[in-house]
Amino acid sequence: MSTNECIPSENIAELEVIDAAMNLVIAINELPINAAMITSSALIVVLFLGGWHFWGLTGDSDLIGWPQAILRILVFSVKIVLVILFFMVVRWSWPRFRFDQLMNLAWKVMLPLGMVNLVAVAVIYEFWGGPDHWLIWIASGWAVLLAAWFATALVSPIMSDNRPRLES
Repeated sequence: MSTNECIPSENIAELEVIDAAMNLVIAINELPINAAMITSSALIVVLFLGGWHFWGLTGDSDLIGWPQAILRILVFSVKIVLVILFFMVVRWSWPRFRFDQLMNLAWKVMLPLGMVNLVAVAVIYEFWGGPDHWLIWIASGWAVLLAAWFATALVSPIMSDNRPRLES
């Protein structure tokens, strides 16, 4: 071992600059993913989870004071954080699909199930007259779901070969 290898040199500074540049590249690549997760979480909270409303806590009057406004912002923020945590748990728990598996799932499973759902809703709406009969809607929704699930289980093979196919 020579004495030049034991003395800290300019190489360490160069490596730190390269490391900082790589961290910046990683941060720039992760920024749109995190921004999309936050935006979609906020939309999910507004559209499906009641926004800033929390039963018995945030009130339902139009005239609010500062404490109630801050409470609504906190409720909205907590709901967004919970949806983000749900997204993260799902991303950590489920394996990722390859692109060919994802396309197979979309075209062979999801699209036919969506069409079955559309036809079932149209038939139920036509024959049982609108959204006034909520019990019929719930029962028929579950019936369509179970029937489609059963039909998909009958059609799909029990074991599938997960290896990519070599096109010749």
